[in-house]
Amino acid sequence: MHLSNILRSGYVQRWHTNADLAHIAETNSSHQWAATMIALALDPQASRATILAVLTHDVGEMWAGDLPYDFKRDNPDIASRHAIFEVEQRNAALAPLCIEGPDLNLVGIADRVAAVLHVAQFRPDIMGNSKWARDTHDVRKQLAQCSYPGAADVLAAVDRAIACT
Repeated sequence: MHLSNILRSGYVQRWHTNADLAHIAETNSSHQWAATMIALALDPQASRATILAVLTHDVGEMWAGDLPYDFKRDNPDIASRHAIFEVEQRNAALAPLCIEGPDLNLVGIADRVAAVLHVAQFRPDIMGNSKWARDTHDVRKQLAQCSYPGAADVLAAVDRAIACT
């Protein structure tokens, strides 16, 4: 583990491939922190390994790069191969974390909620376009269907953020 590389990975810019968002300068470190707070709001009793997974879920992007969510959704084979490589890079930088099932799902939901809330805060004017309307619908559906203890509160926070757009 090279601590300097792990810390440097936090400076990786999110949204660099999105013309609507590239200028808002969100870093992976700020995104991972937000996703971790969301995960804790969803499940205050989440395991240490799960919280560490959320906190470090994008560390591998320093070496693997990132793909836009809608590209990953529309190209699952490419997304799957890229995700494997990104996890390999993350695990090379940090001790591997073995989580699955609901714990892995918590990472994914927290990641998507963080993205929707960030865009609602910094680019509310684009929340009504087809891409963000679809992403918001998907996030709301995931939250409504999941069984995490804090899901209703997080869903209410998403609804309040969207109402302000």
